[in-house]
Amino acid sequence: MSEKKKDELLHDHNHDGIDRRGFLKCMAWAGTGALCVMSGGVLKSYSMSRTPEISTADMMGELSFVQISDSHMGFNKPANTDVAGTLKAAVGKD
Repeated sequence: MSEKKKDELLHDHNHDGIDRRGFLKCMAWAGTGALCVMSGGVLKSYSMSRTPEISTADMMGELSFVQISDSHMGFNKPANTDVAGTLKAAVGKD
């Protein structure tokens, strides 16, 4: 039996060309975001990249929030001195 390639997609559960290992490998160098919605006592999360596919009704709930993160791996420049302004600019983009 041949050895699997290191970057071979092993499981494509969502039919989007990404598996968990590939996602984590990529996200080590980038940021990510998730839309979280609490509805009927159940917390659901949606990838920010898929929000255009989510119905408005599914985004409604008793509580909703967006979680944004960035690993900063490999970053070697001066720190952002206007974090609040940068966040406002990011939120204001479509």
